[in-house]
Amino acid sequence: MRNGYTGNESEKLDVKVTKKSDKKNIIKLCIWIAIFIFVYYQIYVLVAYTLGKKDKQNMWLYNGINKIITMIAPTNKETIEENTLKLAALGDIYTSSNIIKGSKSGTKYDFLDSYVQTKEILSKYDIVLASLNTPVAGSAVGYSTKTVYNAPDELLQQIKSIGITTLATAGNNSMDKGENGIKSTIKAIETAEIKQVGLNLSKDRTKPYIIDKNNIKVAILSYITTSETKVPEGKEYLINTLTEENIKEDMLYVKSQNVDYVISYLNIPNEDASRVNSDQKNSVVMLFENGVNVVLGTGSKIVQENSEELFESSDGTKNHAYAIYCLGDFIGDMDSDDRKVSIAADVTFSKSITKDKNGNVIDKKTKSNMLANNPISFYTKVSSTYTTINYPIDITLEAYNQDKIKLDAKDYKAMKLAQDNLKNTLK
Repeated sequence: MRNGYTGNESEKLDVKVTKKSDKKNIIKLCIWIAIFIFVYYQIYVLVAYTLGKKDKQNMWLYNGINKIITMIAPTNKETIEENTLKLAALGDIYTSSNIIKGSKSGTKYDFLDSYVQTKEILSKYDIVLASLNTPVAGSAVGYSTKTVYNAPDELLQQIKSIGITTLATAGNNSMDKGENGIKSTIKAIETAEIKQVGLNLSKDRTKPYIIDKNNIKVAILSYITTSETKVPEGKEYLINTLTEENIKEDMLYVKSQNVDYVISYLNIPNEDASRVNSDQKNSVVMLFENGVNVVLGTGSKIVQENSEELFESSDGTKNHAYAIYCLGDFIGDMDSDDRKVSIAADVTFSKSITKDKNGNVIDKKTKSNMLANNPISFYTKVSSTYTTINYPIDITLEAYNQDKIKLDAKDYKAMKLAQDNLKNTLK
């Protein structure tokens, strides 16, 4: 027969159990305190790293866990880099005799004092182009008359001040001051620290100008079909003329430079014509066939239609092609309502670049795209003394409709009519 515990023995057992239980609780408490301190410290380290006060190399826990996760489920080592390049391309720039008189202030000239809004708009673009269709050959040879053009040097510095950094210089009036005028113009443009393509000093024509920005390469070309002043025989190189030989030579160079997109200004006189003629269409096709992506027409003084298509060239390659047959005069005679209206092409180029784990570009995975946005429209008000104010049409009319600005009734009517006409002209 088994004997039971006595009272004293029971009390001794309770004491032993209680002591063991207290010891376990203390151990658990210590463990939780240690865990709390550890977690708190790791949070502190993570915050310090985020604030730039801690080196990632010293974050052993983070690095260790990240290494384990990478080993269990390795991540894709390829990276994709998205790039965009925004282009604004303005129409012809030249100065009539009246505009020169209206811009004179003492012994200086101020052509763009009232282009504040325009400057603000252009500042949003990565590249701003324009067409210079006048010599800038100095006062000694005489400034513009009704039929022959020549602009003061101040014009170049002022168009640069609103964001224009590259000029297409092959225009039908570029030869108005002869060979010396060409040389003086090139020198004046260089002095103003602006890039140009279209005029040349020797038979070794200036190469197409290539802009490499935001990991996207764009080539700029410039051609005329006709000059108002005869080019001296044997010196046809002075100004780029659109010929199969010239375009092929230029495109051969462009391709050797691994350019993403090609833009060409094309000057074809078709004065005050609202409709595009066959010469314009055939010349644009020639450029498209040779791989040009964007053709910007000048020489007609007023805005003409645009077109966009997937163009298949003679070798079977397909080319995203966009053309505006005439951008109008950004600065010019401004002596009729139609001539006071111009547009700027608005094009966004994009490029998606895929790189492997070592940072090398995977060419076959590189994707490029071109988006032709609605052109920017401008209206230039000319006073009775031939001073000018340039208005971005859409922004100005929107501000007027919201009672944010005041406009003369005549100016409002002219801008509203221009806006409506442009909607019908442009697709």
